[in-house]
Amino acid sequence: PGDQQQALYWYEKAAEAGVAAAQLNLAVKLDEGEVVARDQRLAAHWYEQAAVNGEAQAANNLGVLYAMGEGVARNDSQAYIWFDIAARLGNPKASRHRERVARELKPEQRLAAARASEDWIQKHQG
Repeated sequence: PGDQQQALYWYEKAAEAGVAAAQLNLAVKLDEGEVVARDQRLAAHWYEQAAVNGEAQAANNLGVLYAMGEGVARNDSQAYIWFDIAARLGNPKASRHRERVARELKPEQRLAAARASEDWIQKHQG
């Protein structure tokens, strides 16, 4: 437990410094309640930060939170956006997740979500 607490301490420090892998690892620990109390709202924050820094897995995991309504309000449009971003960043599972959630959206919602994803990619990945 001491080693895990120390690792968590360094994940937090590195995450706050903008290290994408640490942001993702910290988010997973918070999401799963591993070594730290489960806090999916805070996990969502760190997943988003890691996604901004190019972590495809973080974008996919954030999509899962939106699809399930865990830590954030359930929102299929947001789930679609994050799954699409994750797919564009190279996550192999994300396109399957995106297609599953797309079935819950009206065509105009899907189009708006696809536009939002494209805008996000342009802004953050240039």
